[in-house]
Amino acid sequence: MANLFDYLVWRGDLNFSQAPLNAVDSLIFCRMSYLPLEGLVPSPGRGEPVLLGEVAEQFRKRGYETTRTLLMPKDGELLQELGKSERFASCKLCGYVDKTCEETEEQFSAVSVLLPTNKLYFAFRGTDNTLVGWKEDFNMSFLSTVPSQQEAVEYLRQMAEFLEGEIFTGGHSKGGNLAVYASAFCGNPVQSRIRKVYNHDGPGFSAEVIHSAGYQAVKERCFTYVPQSSVVGMLLEHEEEYTVVHSTQVGIFQHDAYSWEVLGNGFVTEKHITESSALLDRSLKEWVASMSTAQRKQMVDTLFSLLGAVDVKKMSEAPSMILKNAGKLIMAVRDMDDNTKAMLSRTIRELLAVVRKNFAAYVPIRKRIQESGSVLSEIETETSVEPEIEREKK
Repeated sequence: MANLFDYLVWRGDLNFSQAPLNAVDSLIFCRMSYLPLEGLVPSPGRGEPVLLGEVAEQFRKRGYETTRTLLMPKDGELLQELGKSERFASCKLCGYVDKTCEETEEQFSAVSVLLPTNKLYFAFRGTDNTLVGWKEDFNMSFLSTVPSQQEAVEYLRQMAEFLEGEIFTGGHSKGGNLAVYASAFCGNPVQSRIRKVYNHDGPGFSAEVIHSAGYQAVKERCFTYVPQSSVVGMLLEHEEEYTVVHSTQVGIFQHDAYSWEVLGNGFVTEKHITESSALLDRSLKEWVASMSTAQRKQMVDTLFSLLGAVDVKKMSEAPSMILKNAGKLIMAVRDMDDNTKAMLSRTIRELLAVVRKNFAAYVPIRKRIQESGSVLSEIETETSVEPEIEREKK
């Protein structure tokens, strides 16, 4: 099963004049944007662009596995391979930004790539491991615009102002959302230079954004890619068409770009997302639609206050910290006011009801239910336990 590293072996000796920028190149640049490049790549308006090959060498000398925890271990390996590649080593990097602000609940990072063919690629980073980064993602469920989206617009405008050439934008996960949003709202002078926008398994938008003039003007230049069991990329609303990529992982782990299968200068594709992905997408959309904007905000704030109560600083720590500080979690729930408890109870109950309803209509599972006669009853038993607050009312 070929992946991004195999692509570098196949195409790494072909420069961008011989083989133009494609979706696999885009995914590589997007993955590269997750790397900590402070001190290696100049920030906007400061310093000259640096060769990617030189950045890779300096990163290696730093001991990239020890300078800072990488979001994915393969990211460091990818940069080293890019530095050895004729195709990528001659690209130049500039405009590196990495910003996290707990006060405004914002996590934003981007890097600009200058291709030798006088083309520009602006890569927007997806969600990192910080709690504030994940909180901003959840805020998209009740806000039409979040701070990182506004930051992405300003970044694109600023970089396009002093860099010449055709523009390509892209991102993976939230970064894909930022690339589309920035391209939609950057204004006509910049938007007229944009050739393609790559959204690699990034969430969609609110109806307000979808129907905006900026989005409508750029949507035909947007190319969205999702794995066959996509979860993140199916969230919120999409109006643009998407390509389904075959991943060698399962379930939500297909979000991992290194699991996407590559063939030649493109991805191995599927005709449709899996039925289970469509089911989950439908269930989540129904659940979110059942809540008002105020209820969504309250739910998100409550969830992250509980994570804070058990001392979670990074999302990767959440499972272990919840187990370690289970007592703190119980006390935090007990200390909630009755209205918050009722809201939490109600929203969880509504989510279970929506999922149960959709799973009952899911053909493969329905067949197994008919064969065994037990699965549905087990689901019913697990989800029919009344919340404590409801029992007290009775």
